[in-house]
Amino acid sequence: MEFYEALENKVAYNLEIKEIEAKEFSIKLGAPAKIEAKAEQIVKLNKDTAIEYKVLDVNGAEVKPEKVDFESNKTITDGKIKLSKDGETAFVYVIVQDKDGKELAKSERITVKAEAAKAVEITNYTLSDEETADFEADNYKQVLTMQKGSDMNLVVEAKDQFDEKVTVKPSFESLDKTVALVDRTSGKVTGLKEGKAPVKITYGTGDAALTKTIELTIVADAAPAKIELDKNELNLSNKLLDGEKVEVAVKDQYDNVFKGAIEGAKVEAKVVEGKEIIEPIVDSITLKDGKATFTVKPVAEKSGKAIVEVTYTAKVNDKDIKFVEKVTVNVEKAGEVSDYKVEGFESELDKYEGKDNKNKTSMDIKVFAIDENGVKVGEATGTKVELYKDEVKDENKVTTEGALKDAKIDATKLEKDTEYTVVVKVETLTVFKDTFKVVDTKPAAAKPVLEQIGNEVKVSDTSKNLDLSKVFKVGFKEDKETEVTIKGITFKSDNAEVAKSLAEAGLRITSEKDGEATLVVDTVVVEFTADKDANVVASPYTIELEEPAILKLTVDAKAKAEEAALEEAKTAYNEAVAAAEKANVNVKEHEVEDVEKATKAELEAATTAINDAVKEAAQKLEGAKQELETEIAKVTLPTSIEAEQKVKVTGVESGSEIIIKANETEVSTIDNGTKFVTVETVEALKTAYDAAVAAKEETDAEKVTEAKTKLETAIKTFGEAIKTGTQGA
Repeated sequence: MEFYEALENKVAYNLEIKEIEAKEFSIKLGAPAKIEAKAEQIVKLNKDTAIEYKVLDVNGAEVKPEKVDFESNKTITDGKIKLSKDGETAFVYVIVQDKDGKELAKSERITVKAEAAKAVEITNYTLSDEETADFEADNYKQVLTMQKGSDMNLVVEAKDQFDEKVTVKPSFESLDKTVALVDRTSGKVTGLKEGKAPVKITYGTGDAALTKTIELTIVADAAPAKIELDKNELNLSNKLLDGEKVEVAVKDQYDNVFKGAIEGAKVEAKVVEGKEIIEPIVDSITLKDGKATFTVKPVAEKSGKAIVEVTYTAKVNDKDIKFVEKVTVNVEKAGEVSDYKVEGFESELDKYEGKDNKNKTSMDIKVFAIDENGVKVGEATGTKVELYKDEVKDENKVTTEGALKDAKIDATKLEKDTEYTVVVKVETLTVFKDTFKVVDTKPAAAKPVLEQIGNEVKVSDTSKNLDLSKVFKVGFKEDKETEVTIKGITFKSDNAEVAKSLAEAGLRITSEKDGEATLVVDTVVVEFTADKDANVVASPYTIELEEPAILKLTVDAKAKAEEAALEEAKTAYNEAVAAAEKANVNVKEHEVEDVEKATKAELEAATTAINDAVKEAAQKLEGAKQELETEIAKVTLPTSIEAEQKVKVTGVESGSEIIIKANETEVSTIDNGTKFVTVETVEALKTAYDAAVAAKEETDAEKVTEAKTKLETAIKTFGEAIKTGTQGA
């Protein structure tokens, strides 16, 4: 016999075997004597996993020990181990003790190794209009055929070596890009022409990659193939002059409603028989999303049979197409009222008002009087509709504003997941009573979806945010336009010196040195701005990862910082050399021969020395300029050299007047002691003055000193010429 559950020690059990009398027996198990365990055990990376072992008694029966302990170079809690690095190994011994702590058995050494999850089997795949597929749904059906010119998504499901679903998406490749084009990352398939297209699905890379090639079939473009009517026969009363509606649907070759736009497409309905029985079809028949409606109305007091011909015409690929269907209309003479018929009742209404909701949110009750043959005589008069929550009791009567108006019931004003009862009366006669349920199919608020697309992060500047664009892809499945950005992550680190664990979401790491660390990311916080009417979660939103994301972090910030500092030192040195050259400072004694190979310290020392030399030269130049300024201040030049213009020259005897006469070659004395000087003497002074002013702007101290000397000589010569009356030099 094989027992599927362990039996308790020293407990009596009843064993009953059909057609054999019951016997009583007991099980007596021995003390733990041996521990069996696989010598090598593989556990999933970063997941608490129980050590596998069995405790046996001396007879080989499995027993439940009173106390189990573990010896290991890694932490084991409640018999479970968690390893956070791919390939990390732990050594474990299982020890069984009695209640007093005495060792009864010890296992051989168990080697436990961590492995990152990887796909080992592709279990399901299908084409879907959505980006996901419910492979476990009762109505799931694999689809590998699509129409030319359309887009669908290739959805794949795989399991890892631990028999769990793989969360990472595979890559895709169309092996016949003339038939179908497949996006390598998203799996979006575009049918290009009719035919078969092999598609390669790949999980992972290199020798460890898992691949599978499937075949997709691309069929012809959908095109109108027929029309269908919701009713091909009508029974009307010659007293019900409002008539009845008929719906026309255009179907393609795949029996789907054809919603495409076709050149010249139109629907017409005309009475081809019994024109005296029914009114001409005067409705403006408009096609919308592949459907159209028209109304058939009887002629008052007439009865008989009529036929309406419905025609669809269009032009496809330059060819005219035409489809015809007929409606047989039986108009009967209404008899006396024998009963009532209620139309418009729905057993379920939807409270959700979204534009994407295709369910009915309201019902419009109509009551018709019918004769003994079931023919409608006309709409009943004196009708009244009552609405109750659950049972028909006065206290349950619905009085919510807008829930019931005349004979129309609006589910958006009612409670979801609740049953209501409709009672229809003609005067005081109850002609109808039934219940309906209100549901709410409003979808749950959309949440951003995170996809891991990589596992390496490199940091060269710890003062800046982590760049996670090559690690995570985030966005809304249905809304591709709303931009979603990562605001922060939380993670645990296995190397605190390189990156400390982050308990509060952020994008910057705290690092003490360069190196590598494994980051186990638990949560990702994202933010976005959605339309005010969008049914989405609030921003910012925290995504709790079902399986932690394992990232390899490389920090080389110190090297990068040193490199940047060296570049700054080179720039400063080159600027100092340029400033020295402009100031005519010789930098040979401070020059660094090979700037590219020089250290930051060498460049900074040379830069400081050169800047000091430039400052010293600038100070000397400033001193020379100030001396020259003093000499220039002594001279006031004539504003022009016209005849008879008076001029005062600083440095000449106080109160004296100099009269400059044009073309005079000698100085003469006027009675009042005024001296005359030639034009050439004045020009010599003016030239020396202009040269001094120009030199003052020079950056060369020697040129400024030379100008100062020449100006002093010119002033002296000019003064002497006036004093002595001799011709100026």
